[in-house]
Amino acid sequence: RAMSSCTLPLGSLHRTNITTVEGVGTSKNPHSIQSRLVECHAVQCGYDTPGLVMAVYALLVQKENVDIQEIINHCDGIISRCNGYRAVVEAVKSFTGNNSDDRKSWRRRFLTI
Repeated sequence: RAMSSCTLPLGSLHRTNITTVEGVGTSKNPHSIQSRLVECHAVQCGYDTPGLVMAVYALLVQKENVDIQEIINHCDGIISRCNGYRAVVEAVKSFTGNNSDDRKSWRRRFLTI
């Protein structure tokens, strides 16, 4: 599940697996969520982008079938100072439903860690 690192005591993470945005994808090898945000011009200053990537990634590996409203609700609380949310919604629309081969591989990788 996605959690804000700013509000977690370090000791509560003992014996857990942590995935950061750098573990999801890098600039040289971006994850398909990151690529889609760029393709849809949903990235501007980069302040909110890591939170968006992690929120969408966490939801998509946890739930087999999601709709656009679930993604929007899951990103609630991520504040963008310069980005309109329309581009973000357009970017993540392609990940709705359960027909994505990418999603199946993310779930397998995430759930076996």
